[in-house]
Amino acid sequence: MSYCLGIVGPLGPPGPMGFTGKDGLQGTPGLPGLPGQKGKDGEPGLPGRKGSRGKDGPRGLPGASGIPGVPGLKGQKGETGETGFPGLTGSRGDKGSKGDAGICQEGCDVPQKTSTKTTTATTTLPTTALTTTTASTPTISPRARNCRIKVIGKPLFHRQSSYILGSWMKDPVPMHQSDVDKVWVTNGITGNKLFEYVSHQTFKTNQPSSVYDLGNIPYYGTGNVVYRGSLYYQWSGLNKVVRFDIEAGAVIAVRKISESLYKGKKAVYLSKHVYYDFSVDETGLWVIYATNSVMSKVKVAKLDAESLVILKTWTLQEAARTHGNGFIMCGVLYLVKNCNNPVTKIDYAYDLYTEKYRNPNLRFTNPFRHNVMVTYNHKQQNIFAWDAGSQITYPMIIS
Repeated sequence: MSYCLGIVGPLGPPGPMGFTGKDGLQGTPGLPGLPGQKGKDGEPGLPGRKGSRGKDGPRGLPGASGIPGVPGLKGQKGETGETGFPGLTGSRGDKGSKGDAGICQEGCDVPQKTSTKTTTATTTLPTTALTTTTASTPTISPRARNCRIKVIGKPLFHRQSSYILGSWMKDPVPMHQSDVDKVWVTNGITGNKLFEYVSHQTFKTNQPSSVYDLGNIPYYGTGNVVYRGSLYYQWSGLNKVVRFDIEAGAVIAVRKISESLYKGKKAVYLSKHVYYDFSVDETGLWVIYATNSVMSKVKVAKLDAESLVILKTWTLQEAARTHGNGFIMCGVLYLVKNCNNPVTKIDYAYDLYTEKYRNPNLRFTNPFRHNVMVTYNHKQQNIFAWDAGSQITYPMIIS
């Protein structure tokens, strides 16, 4: 029996979904895909632990030499050398001319010398009161040393005083070996007491060994110096300079400085604490002051250390009160521009032998901003200063 297939009928509606069959076998892996695009950087992670030290690298080449440092502090005192053979006796000098008679104007009693141990009784001795005279052919001793300042170092602190103003000094040419280490102090702007300290240590601890009374010839200013066993200062309120012999405990010489400022509001420096600024260098004793003219100028006088006779004077073109302080070294006057600014300069140098000016352009500091005393000590080869009650020294490089 045979059948014939008919024409395929239209597609019927879809039947319900059958049950899910079992997973088939895993096919073979496909080919690797192309690399994807680079993603953005993530947030920085926490620092890791410090690793172990690596091996030292090769040694570098030597660097360039630095600027020479300032001289160090003075070393310990060495042992005393053997006494040398006595020199030949020199020929007797010519007899000098008779000096002017002393005139006792005031303060004729010798000031009393007091000490922590003894007190010397007062006696009567006239002081020397002379007028300002210059020889017809004024001469000064030749320059003992020709030198210049190359660098001024940072100041070294020594002591703090309760006095904002004052002077502290060491004798560059002491008369006795026992005076080599002594320190001398005048406190305040004016007074009649000179304090002696036998060593730098007793100075630092403020333990004076002696106190000398200047009596009724008090000092004024912070420009005082001690030289060859004498204190040199201005007689307070007068245009007179004074030599007080420390060992004798007496005023030995007084000299009037004519045509100079000596009281009032105008002084030689901006600080207004100095009318006569004494300075000692390799060639002897000098004094710096201001003329009393309308256009007041800085003036320098070379003095005989014994009699205070004026050997020669120089009137500079530099106006008074344009600088903070000054000192003389190797016959050259140096002026500090300002003594209240923490950093300033020494911008004025006048050679008193060649009478020529130059600008040394030296850096200078005032660490406590009120420097009222700036003095060169050629024995110590440094600068002594009194800055707002602090006693300091400046080391230097000198050529």
